[in-house]
Amino acid sequence: MSHKGKLLVPAGTGSALNALYRYAERAPVRVRPPARFRVLPGGAVRALRVSAAVIGIAGGCAALLWGKYAVRSTAALTGSGTAEVVDVRTVPSRNGECPGRALVAYRAAEPPYRTTLKVECDDLPALESVGRIDVRWSATAPEHVRWVR
Repeated sequence: MSHKGKLLVPAGTGSALNALYRYAERAPVRVRPPARFRVLPGGAVRALRVSAAVIGIAGGCAALLWGKYAVRSTAALTGSGTAEVVDVRTVPSRNGECPGRALVAYRAAEPPYRTTLKVECDDLPALESVGRIDVRWSATAPEHVRWVR
């Protein structure tokens, strides 16, 4: 390509773009009208959004609860010992039940632990009179203790 040919390419490109812009300014444009129908009515769309949110929240809660249950149930109870009963009390309930709680202190490995056990009302007098109870815990989670009756 000669020296003149190299100069004609950018000049021709500039002229072609200028002509294209002028055509775009003057050319007739056909615009389609917007669609006048919906695939689903507005109420159905709102109902689907609400149901998707409810299903998502319920699924997340179920996953959290199942994970918490799976950790507690799969942990094998390997450690055992005695725990000191520090406090026993009943917790008021709206539905008339009598749930009880017992605060116990025990030593699993090195650090001492304190936790609250859920107990039935029938067991509360026995726990109040006894100073120590037999307990078992998991080697992987010693903070989760169970009363061995």
